[in-house]
Amino acid sequence: MKPEEKEKGTTTYFDGIPFNNVRDIDEYERMSVDKTEEFVLKLADQLTFVKENGKYVIKCTYPKIPEAYEWSFGARVYFKKGGYISYNPITNFKENRVPNSGVFTKAVPISSSSEIEYFNIIMSVSLKKDLGGLLDKDTGAFNIVVEPGVSKSAIYIPQSGEYPQVEYKDFDFNKMFQW
Repeated sequence: MKPEEKEKGTTTYFDGIPFNNVRDIDEYERMSVDKTEEFVLKLADQLTFVKENGKYVIKCTYPKIPEAYEWSFGARVYFKKGGYISYNPITNFKENRVPNSGVFTKAVPISSSSEIEYFNIIMSVSLKKDLGGLLDKDTGAFNIVVEPGVSKSAIYIPQSGEYPQVEYKDFDFNKMFQW
């Protein structure tokens, strides 16, 4: 793309995040690494594990994103007694399916948060598959791993090796995990 073409494009705001349809994409139509990071951080800010009406639930409101893209989200809750439950849009277990846009609340079948060994969450934005997107066509993913009382990490992992991983040492785990 010529330098003067980079100055063109239209900027639209999605839940407060500016997105330029020329400057914020790469040569494969993928969202840029920086813009992907901005959107997944916004999603992380809108995901919570809370106790509601006596139940332990996962609540999420997906931020709006440009029409050509879709969210990829998965959360696994690992149990001390062994095993885990996976919440994502493609699981075979209907009760554990979550949408990849909009809002969802999913109850986790536990009676106490002490039953949890750890959480693993991954989220990314990619070009819609019907527009040529593939699973490996996202530009990066945000990975959150929390082992209550032991360790916590929130890391943005760019797909491309030319960008370093970013660890968020100031990530607000207490806001996300309220169990």
